[in-house]
Order: sequence, then structure tokens, then C-alpha cells
Amino acid sequence: MAQTLEERMQALEKKVSELIVQQGSKKKGSWQETFGLSRDDPDFEEMVQLGQEYRRNLREHENGAGS
Repeated sequence: MAQTLEERMQALEKKVSELIVQQGSKKKGSWQETFGLSRDDPDFEEMVQLGQEYRRNLREHENGAGS
């Protein structure tokens, strides 16, 4: 594996460029990074249920106020 210094530098620069492009496709805050993190989390399920109850109560209150 007798490569010249120039060949090794070119290969290294190519790999670094590929890694930069690859990292660019994984932006922080992307929904793909967080999707599914709360799966099977009982606290998250409770939060969702409480939110649904809250919105249902708001709708019932709004509908009852118009009567």
C-alpha cells in the first residue's frame, strides 16, 4: 500500500467531504431524530390522555355556553 502523500491527502479530503455532506442531512432538531422517542412511555401516554381530556372539556364548555 505504497501511496504518495498527495494521494493520501486526496483520499482523506474526499472522505471528510463525504462526512460533511452526510452530517448536513442530519440537521439538529429534525423530526427524524426525535420520532418514536416516547414510544411505550407511560408518562407520555398520560400526557396525551390529559391533553385530549382538556380539549374535550373546552369543546363541551364552548358548546354549553351557546345554549
